[in-house]
Amino acid sequence: MEAMEVAQYESDISDEEMSEEQCAKNGNKRHRIKKKNKFWIKETTFNNAGEAEASLRNDWSKHYTNRTHDGKRVYYRCRKVRRRDPPCSASISLLYHADSDKVTIRKKYGSYIISLGELEQWCQDNSNVPANENTAFVVSYKILYDVEEDEEDEEDDEDVDDTSGKVFRLFISSVRLLSVGSVASHINADATYKLVWQGFPVLVIGTTDRNKAFHPLGLAVCSNEKKSDFQFIFNAVQMGMQKIGKNLLKPEALVCDAAPAIKNGFTKVFEMENNSHWKTSKCDCPAFLKNYICKHVAGMSIRLKYCKPPAAAKTVPIGEKRKRGRPAKAKPALLVQ
Repeated sequence: MEAMEVAQYESDISDEEMSEEQCAKNGNKRHRIKKKNKFWIKETTFNNAGEAEASLRNDWSKHYTNRTHDGKRVYYRCRKVRRRDPPCSASISLLYHADSDKVTIRKKYGSYIISLGELEQWCQDNSNVPANENTAFVVSYKILYDVEEDEEDEEDDEDVDDTSGKVFRLFISSVRLLSVGSVASHINADATYKLVWQGFPVLVIGTTDRNKAFHPLGLAVCSNEKKSDFQFIFNAVQMGMQKIGKNLLKPEALVCDAAPAIKNGFTKVFEMENNSHWKTSKCDCPAFLKNYICKHVAGMSIRLKYCKPPAAAKTVPIGEKRKRGRPAKAKPALLVQ
């Protein structure tokens, strides 16, 4: 009887996944386990096995081996993750060709863990303004290694997670997005936890038109959500306007929630020098009084010499003492308390 040679079957499922599937079949109830496909991308080909194995360094550990018609294929898994953390999905395979001494390395795309060094290198490689106006680029970034935050941020949100001294901030946009927002008169800023990168929420900044349609200016990812982070984002928008040759933004209003970090970062970048602009000046009046001119801000701005009232304004009568009920709408000429 002649022996028949059968090609070895190469499975896309690891040994652990196969054992789990067999255990599920042998039980009382048959549970269908979703197959995890691995999409491999060819990295490079080495002339011999020594060069290929030397390129792996100590970041990968041997997992299992399969023998195919093309040759022996050895699979490696990532070793960067700590024991108690969930396993990393990245893996590498080395194919030792049966017809030659060459070794081909294929890598499973999509390592979900990135270091600060890799992030900084990626930002450097994508910082140039592209020729295509729809291509995204890194407008500005800041990465600090083992450096504490500024002392001025100690008064900000205390419930923000600590990053153990490691700070990173990056702002991504495109020429088209910045061009659309160059004529914006107000800015919308907020953080969304529906879109998360590396466990950090994506910070969105943009503007709206008269049809209430939102137009994003860009996306940012920061290690915190403090005043310095939002100040970096607003400064990055101004830097983006300079890079594409547009005028700097001069927004008249900020649309956001009650987070003080967003408001403080906004006033740090866009506040007027003399604080005479009513929409950007600070005011502690209740929300229902925003439709009226704030007498307190007017009086304090004059007393602190932030603005000089005209001589005609000094003759305007202040009016009677406030009575009970809803206050009457003040006149724009009222500038003296």
